[in-house]
Amino acid sequence: MNATILPSDEKHHPVLLNEILSIISPQNGGTFIDCTFGQGGYSKAILKFPKTKVYALDRDNNSKQFALNLKIKNKNIFFFQNLKFGDLDK
Repeated sequence: MNATILPSDEKHHPVLLNEILSIISPQNGGTFIDCTFGQGGYSKAILKFPKTKVYALDRDNNSKQFALNLKIKNKNIFFFQNLKFGDLDK
């Protein structure tokens, strides 16, 4: 199975972002796992809230650059692994 991601010059907009944020309540802080990081839309939104931390993973190698950029801006609160979510236990 191949995972795909949009070319870097195209922006992906996370589906139902506001609904997801209302369910997970990052405004209260906490640690979150983004199992389908992609271009980082959900992770970026979560990290805008104070006292949050995100562990992200994605199997697509193209996600690494998006993750690196987010990690530079969010040291010690954003972590990324190039894994498929089925390997979350690793």
